[in-house]
Amino acid sequence: MDEFEKGRKFTRVLWSKYLGYLSKGVGKVAAAKAVGVNHQCILNHVNDDPNLKKEMDEAISLSWDAVENALFKNATQRNSFASQSFFLCNKKPDEWKDRRQVNTVNIIPSEVNNSNKFIDETLERRLDADNKPNPEPPSNQQS
Repeated sequence: MDEFEKGRKFTRVLWSKYLGYLSKGVGKVAAAKAVGVNHQCILNHVNDDPNLKKEMDEAISLSWDAVENALFKNATQRNSFASQSFFLCNKKPDEWKDRRQVNTVNIIPSEVNNSNKFIDETLERRLDADNKPNPEPPSNQQS
C-alpha cells in the first residue's frame, strides 16, 4: 500500500475510475459518489498532492475537448450558424465579436428639454389649427 492509499479506502483503482468519470464530463461530486468515496476525501488527497490535481485537471480537460470537438463538427459538417458563431466568437474574440450588444445613448438633459419644447410647440400649433373656424366652402350657385 503506497501513501495514496494509506489509512483510507480511496485506492489507485478508485482514483482511476474517478478520473474516467471526470473525462466523460461527470461532475466532481457525482464522480466521487459513483466510485463510492466522499468528495471531501478526494479533495483532501488533491490538496495534499499536486500531481493528483494535475491528473484531475487533465481528465476534466478531456471532457472539454470532447465538447469542443462536437461543436466544431456541428459547425463544419452540419453547417450550424449558431455553432459557427459561438466557436469563432470564443476562439477568435478580437476578430469575431458578438454584435448583439446594446449600445447605450447618453442624453444630455438640455437635449431632452429641447425635445419636449418642440413637442409642446407642435401640439400647440395643431390645437390652434383645430380651434380655428373652418372657412366656408365656396358656393355652387351660378349668377
